[in-house]
Amino acid sequence: MIIEQLKDFNNLTDSEKLIANYLLDESNNINNMASTHLAKATFTSQSTVVRLYQKMGFQSYREFMAVLAVERRDYFESTNIMDNDLAKNWSTYDNTLTFMTKLYHKTLADTISKLDRNTVIRVCNRLSNEQAIIDIYAINICYLAGLQMQSALQSINKTCTLQTNINPYYLNHTKDIKRHVAILINNACDDPHMIEIAQTLKEYNIYSVAFVENNYCQLAKLCYDTLLYDKAILNSDEVHTMTDVLAIQFIIRFILCMIFARSQDIFHIS
Repeated sequence: MIIEQLKDFNNLTDSEKLIANYLLDESNNINNMASTHLAKATFTSQSTVVRLYQKMGFQSYREFMAVLAVERRDYFESTNIMDNDLAKNWSTYDNTLTFMTKLYHKTLADTISKLDRNTVIRVCNRLSNEQAIIDIYAINICYLAGLQMQSALQSINKTCTLQTNINPYYLNHTKDIKRHVAILINNACDDPHMIEIAQTLKEYNIYSVAFVENNYCQLAKLCYDTLLYDKAILNSDEVHTMTDVLAIQFIIRFILCMIFARSQDIFHIS
């Protein structure tokens, strides 16, 4: 997704950041804007514009701007409805229905934009391995999501456990620790209990993947891979929990669909 790449300033040069800021500003009309005009408006050069869209994975400026135009429309539409005024958004039946529909759409759209294709495929490869022993660690509000994932994996004959704590006896008496794949499901990156689980898994050199809201938290640094989900920025713990679970469950079901398709020999990487 272009929007997420433009927002990731760590991968942009100073000149590219000027262009990214301009493109992410809703007040700027970029429809039918030529590359020379974009360079002039951002006080950069046309060669910088070319480097930027090529860095984003595009071969032509026209294609880059066409895709960006659609993304900008969806991004600003979903962003503008999140005004944090819950008293207004939940004041009537119609307001609540409209708000919840847009909130779900925004959560899923933003989560999809954060998914890394290579990471998802790598996780699926691990889980699809016939020899894999899958250990799901799920706590708090995400325990139900873990239970659903375990049930789905067991339904296609995967060896899968669901745990809320590290069990040293279980790990010490496994026949082949390298067969284990750990999935850490929680909606709080700074949860000390989940961090302790991740630290222990790392000590055992077990491949682990965690659901996190960003790659800069301690939990992310302790795991081999991370699956990013969107976290709504609203002044309501109830909404935070609701969107966290929605995003996490979406990623789980997406991965399960890919694993199920592989088990039926109908999935092919394109």
